[in-house]
Amino acid sequence: MGIKIPPSSRTQEAEDTPFDNTSNDFDSDNVQDAIEEVANLHFVKYDYHYDEDESESSTTSLNYQQKLRLTTPSLPAGNYRISWYYEWKFSNGNFEFKHRVQVDDNTTLKETKTTPRSRGDWHECSGFKSEISLTEGVHNIDMDYCTNKVNKTAYIRRARLEIWRID
Repeated sequence: MGIKIPPSSRTQEAEDTPFDNTSNDFDSDNVQDAIEEVANLHFVKYDYHYDEDESESSTTSLNYQQKLRLTTPSLPAGNYRISWYYEWKFSNGNFEFKHRVQVDDNTTLKETKTTPRSRGDWHECSGFKSEISLTEGVHNIDMDYCTNKVNKTAYIRRARLEIWRID
């Protein structure tokens, strides 16, 4: 099963790739190979930056603690998409796990308060925000977390942040 590319999206550079013009499929056996093939076509070059922290962190703080910061190189002004992923859990009792994603410590893209269905189990959270207008320059994207009850522990792991220019 290949990845379909509409005929109007192909360029002359695409003619030199492992592409079947009859079926509109790449000759790839898996999605990763197909993604790499598409990336090599150079349809459009956009800024893309990514960071992750796989380690487990915890806090008993009622104030936000930083789990991950993605600092970009100098970016051109434009619209960007920012996405995030993490896994979380809490130690015991009923309380809310709080999470936010911010740009430059002042623009909150997402802020959530979540009460899990079960204690001690890891829960996944992911999301994205598109059409974020950024000025030219270096930007910081933060993933922060905390708890909302004294003496309760919130845990977070497998944190990921990514940003790419969409126009």
